[in-house]
Amino acid sequence: MEKQMKKNSNLGTWVTTFNPDFLEVLSNTGFGWIAIDMEHSCISIKEFYILVGISKKLKLETFVRLDKSDHILIKKSLDSGVDGIIFSLVNTVSDVEKIRDLSLYSPLGNRGVALARPQLFGLKFQEYLNSSNRKLKIILQIESKSGIDNLDKILKLRNIFGVILGSYDLSSSLGKIGNFQSKDFKNYKNKFFNISKKHKTKIGIHLADYNLKLDHKNVSRYDFYAIGTDNIIQIKECQRIRKIIKN
Repeated sequence: MEKQMKKNSNLGTWVTTFNPDFLEVLSNTGFGWIAIDMEHSCISIKEFYILVGISKKLKLETFVRLDKSDHILIKKSLDSGVDGIIFSLVNTVSDVEKIRDLSLYSPLGNRGVALARPQLFGLKFQEYLNSSNRKLKIILQIESKSGIDNLDKILKLRNIFGVILGSYDLSSSLGKIGNFQSKDFKNYKNKFFNISKKHKTKIGIHLADYNLKLDHKNVSRYDFYAIGTDNIIQIKECQRIRKIIKN
């Protein structure tokens, strides 16, 4: 039996199904973080809460991907103990101001106060209150033409940990869904990267279909990267096995 691989803190993946065993596999094969997708998946809030608890015990840095306008789920996610939130389809300065208002405690925002898991249901309330605004990682998913056009103004705001490029939705906003080789896509991707570097913001990318030139050079320019999803990783492995077993 191989030994547990050392975690790569930059390497993560998307979790789209309720499969606690998959988190154990990730933790023991070198993955450092996960993003539980509560925007596109059918994971229930109860299942989400369980996954967060397991992930934290496995020392996987735990994020949730949410719609920026889902006020209730933002509250529930923060109270579950996630390390950060990836907010989808961020396009304007106003979007970010609302996100900060919902995610940060006073005086930086107006996050609701509850006795919940992150502060042991009140046992470590003051300790958590003192550190939460500083430790929470707010990541903006920039996935449209307008989002990149406004990115320079957006990144002048404070309390933003990083940005992540949403390649598929960006290609859709450019009228060329899934075409990552078009001149427009490449230009906007470079613009995203250059503006983020200018503001010294952490830069991430989600390579959902990791057949797209997955190599060290392709991901090393980013500070963090999500490779595939739980389902896509299983699909790729099944396809690999089928190619080996030709008959």
